[in-house]
Amino acid sequence: MRLLFEDETKLCLCPDRGSDYHVVGQQTRVASPGRSVARWLFGTVDVFSGEGLYQIFPHATSAEYLRHLDDLLQLFPDDRLLLVADRASYHNSDAVRDFLAHGGNRLEIVPLPTHSPHLNAIERLWGYLRDHVTRNVFWGTIARQCQTVTAFLQALDLATFQRLMSTSPCLAIP
Repeated sequence: MRLLFEDETKLCLCPDRGSDYHVVGQQTRVASPGRSVARWLFGTVDVFSGEGLYQIFPHATSAEYLRHLDDLLQLFPDDRLLLVADRASYHNSDAVRDFLAHGGNRLEIVPLPTHSPHLNAIERLWGYLRDHVTRNVFWGTIARQCQTVTAFLQALDLATFQRLMSTSPCLAIP
């Protein structure tokens, strides 16, 4: 059995805002397209092995989620999967329920309580990705940003990944 964490994050052509250092009175300027163009990054990771699946889709709907789940089952053909996910509306659609009912017992979704992203380990990966790739950067095209995000995730070393996924004392509730 594999314990997997799944979530989606929006990739926008408008840069993520973040704090940075600048001379007082001289705010940092980041180019922007004027209107947002977006894609959705779907990710599922095994926090122990570092294996996972990242896919970029134009929308976040049940159809994309089902494709992600199907590809996930193909990625781990011999394993039973325990998938921790949030309660996004498209995670609990009729189509998803039908897929799970007919998919046998290989995939079980464990829904997180509402408003609890701190319980989903992949959220830390999304934060790390934003800090190192999308914050305060205008990539020019959404395709270029998606290529950079994909390359960043592929190049992420296992030690950094495991550090992000761990429940270190600074992340634990006292």
